[in-house]
Amino acid sequence: MYLPQATKITFDDSTLPTGSGDTNLFNTALVYTGKRQFRAGGIRKFVFNIVHDQAATLRLHKSNDRFVSNDVEISSTVLAAGVTEGEFLVELYDDWRVVWENGGVDQGQFEVDIALSDDRAQS
Repeated sequence: MYLPQATKITFDDSTLPTGSGDTNLFNTALVYTGKRQFRAGGIRKFVFNIVHDQAATLRLHKSNDRFVSNDVEISSTVLAAGVTEGEFLVELYDDWRVVWENGGVDQGQFEVDIALSDDRAQS
C-alpha cells in the first residue's frame, strides 16, 4: 500500500520530525487565549492515529498556568515504528499538550490524524 509522505502535518506547521527534537502535535494554550476553554467546551478525550517509520516517545503534559512555568508530564509512551493508535483523557486539565519526541532518526513517513471527543471515558 502506498502512503504519501507528509510534509507539514503538525499544529505548529513544522516539517517532518527530525533527530531527537520535540514537536507539539497539539497545545491548548496556543489555540485559545484562556485556560479551561476545551474543558468548558466539553472536550474529554484527545484521540490519535499516527503512522511513523521510526521510533519515538509520545508525551502528554498538563499545566495550570498556560505552560509559562508549570509543566507536568502525565503520560510517556515509547513507540516502535509502525502505526500508533490511542487516546488521552484530558477533561481534568486546565491546559494540556501532546508532544512527539523523535527517537533520533529522521522520520521518512509521518502522518497524524487527531480528533477531540466529548465522549465520556470508559469506566
